[in-house]
Amino acid sequence: MFYQLVVVIILSVVKAAVTLEYYNVPVPKITVNGNGFEVEIDHEDGIELLYFHGKVLTSNVKVAPESVIDLQTYEREGDKWVLKSNYSDFSLDDSITYWLYIKKNGIGYRLPPTEYVIKKINRKSSQITAENTTTPLAPNLEDLRADMLDCGALCAGELQNLTHKLATLRGRINLLRKSLAQITEVMDMQNGAANFSYLNHFTVY
Repeated sequence: MFYQLVVVIILSVVKAAVTLEYYNVPVPKITVNGNGFEVEIDHEDGIELLYFHGKVLTSNVKVAPESVIDLQTYEREGDKWVLKSNYSDFSLDDSITYWLYIKKNGIGYRLPPTEYVIKKINRKSSQITAENTTTPLAPNLEDLRADMLDCGALCAGELQNLTHKLATLRGRINLLRKSLAQITEVMDMQNGAANFSYLNHFTVY
């Protein structure tokens, strides 16, 4: 019974010590048409802000003129978060390279720089479709697109959030260490008592 209790305590302490909210930023749905493009994600409880930073690269990997785009919203549309841009100067094999920043329950999360390639333009419906999959930027392209990482206040806020997370983790690790030390001490005491239990069978005169 004692050891079952110890196991329950250990599991409870471990759960309390390592539980920390983590949110995986989803890859957004991007819809491009003759009037511009939209960036969309599903709503989840706690989301407060959706921010998009991107640029359009031509097929020969040059930045298209006037194509650096910053969008943000604090309000969702129904069960979606939608950002809209009127930039529409797209050609086949152009790509949108971008990252997302989402604030959820007061904590900021960022989707790493990602590439979205335009493969087909439907002139009749003015719709432009892109590949179904997005591709993380290759390391050799990071320098070329380094200015995408200049996110100003948003990145500063994200660093503050990371600092807060690390401080929280340190506190929980210390709690875990102290709790395990206490459990070890109790187990040692119980083992010591068990080692001398045979004395109960003798009468000392």
